[in-house]
Amino acid sequence: MAGVDGVNTSGGAGIWGSSPAGRGVVGVSVNGVGVWGQLKNGRAIVGAVDVEGTGVWAETKKGRALVAAVNGTEDSTAVWAETKNGRSVVGLATNEGVGVWAATRKGRALVAVVDGDEESTAVWAETKRGQAVVGIVDGHGDAIAGTANDSTSNGIFGRNNATSRAPVGGPPVGNGVFGYTEVPNASGVVGAIAAGNTEGAGVCGIGPVAGRFFGDLVVTGDVVVTGDVRLVGADLAEHFATADQVSVEPGTVMVIDGVERVRVSESAYDRRVAGVVSGAGDYRPGVVLDHQGEAAGRQALALVGKVYCKADASFGAIEAGDLLTTSPTPGHAMKADDAARSFGAVLGKAMAPLADGTGLLPILVTLH
Repeated sequence: MAGVDGVNTSGGAGIWGSSPAGRGVVGVSVNGVGVWGQLKNGRAIVGAVDVEGTGVWAETKKGRALVAAVNGTEDSTAVWAETKNGRSVVGLATNEGVGVWAATRKGRALVAVVDGDEESTAVWAETKRGQAVVGIVDGHGDAIAGTANDSTSNGIFGRNNATSRAPVGGPPVGNGVFGYTEVPNASGVVGAIAAGNTEGAGVCGIGPVAGRFFGDLVVTGDVVVTGDVRLVGADLAEHFATADQVSVEPGTVMVIDGVERVRVSESAYDRRVAGVVSGAGDYRPGVVLDHQGEAAGRQALALVGKVYCKADASFGAIEAGDLLTTSPTPGHAMKADDAARSFGAVLGKAMAPLADGTGLLPILVTLH
């Protein structure tokens, strides 16, 4: 059974609720649908509140809290909710089911407008199990469109407070926002409306900054880039196992010690020189190859690029541009001033001078 059931086969609204304050449309069901609106053209459910409150409130224990379907023109809207302050649409499913279900062949599945303060919410959907918000378009239009006209607001905001995560490569569950599509040129979640071919993306963002992530990004497929890849890190590094699985300080010069294994250098002009442990000073790796997690005794070794390196000027003062090689001081580089011994043992070039003693020296790794 439905808490509120409205059907209109012509034009207008299936359900229309208006209130100066409070809630425009309220539907509560223990088992079934809180609010159900269906029509051919127009707006299936309309909830308008002039001051504070909720445009549409739907709640259910099981099933779908709010269901709206439109099979009409591009001007049709399944759910239209508007309020000055408060929440335009609230769909609560406390057990299993869907908070908000909106479907349309053409037009907009869900429109929620708030013209209010920072405490206002356009769409609030909550569920213990199931899906909080579902938007389906079979035709033209957007299943779910979110627009923010303020730089401090979000067009679409999704959050998952679960303490555990699904395994990598497992089913797509436990997500704040999940977008999926099998239709070419259609996106599951659209981040911005702009001209362009979305190529059937699950999540599509278009704009000066199409996507911004705070935290790790896990990709199980290929990454295709048609523009430049700009990395903040300074070197290209690769993970290697260390002898005896020891942890080595960043900036340490390393030499080959077997297949995929390195150890601290300890002799001059060692042709087994492999690179410098990345991460010393102000430089961090931009790319890390063969990363196998935080396994014990594995180090990111800078093979190309800028890195801070331990150096010893006791064997000759180092000037910017000098070739560097391994030194008798364990883990340190020195000036390569013996051309005959330098071939195959050059670590890189110094980018700054070191007059005497030992210290961290910025170098350009160029193994040869």
